[in-house]
Amino acid sequence: MCNEIHRVWTKNYRVYGAKKIWLQLNREGTPVARCTVERLMRFMGIEGARRGGKAAHHHQRSVGAEAGRSGGTDAGSQYLALAMTERLSEADILPSVGTVGDAYDNALAESEIGLYKTELIHPQGPWKGLDDVELATLEWVDWHNHRRLHSACSDLTPAELEQIHYGTHPALATLLPSTV
Repeated sequence: MCNEIHRVWTKNYRVYGAKKIWLQLNREGTPVARCTVERLMRFMGIEGARRGGKAAHHHQRSVGAEAGRSGGTDAGSQYLALAMTERLSEADILPSVGTVGDAYDNALAESEIGLYKTELIHPQGPWKGLDDVELATLEWVDWHNHRRLHSACSDLTPAELEQIHYGTHPALATLLPSTV
């Protein structure tokens, strides 16, 4: 079981704590008690990522980072770019842009950047160059959206929660009556 716990922990950027490792193992068909995972993680000397004194948890899907590299930007312009506004509109998402001095101004972006630094930038560095950071960022965003379990998404990935929202998740076919 220690090997399985270490595999899941390593495969997930070494940021998963006992709860997420327990969930992932059970999703993979490896039944194990959560207390067993907690005990073995303590024995192995591994733990999940922490920021601000608490385990790192985040649930919003990273749509902006998937847009790719756009070159240099000035303060705030990346959040107001026409391409981003159009992409948000296509996805029926309202942009989160407050007024100057607003306490909620850029809160989502700042939270996401903090998570990104906690889970990727600080533990994986030092970096050799910008190309290495960009490639690692693309890989992390893909993992964050498609494989990382999020407690605020009922322990699903953002992509799975989005599929359920739009009625396209494969598991729904077994739960809903056939319309054919």
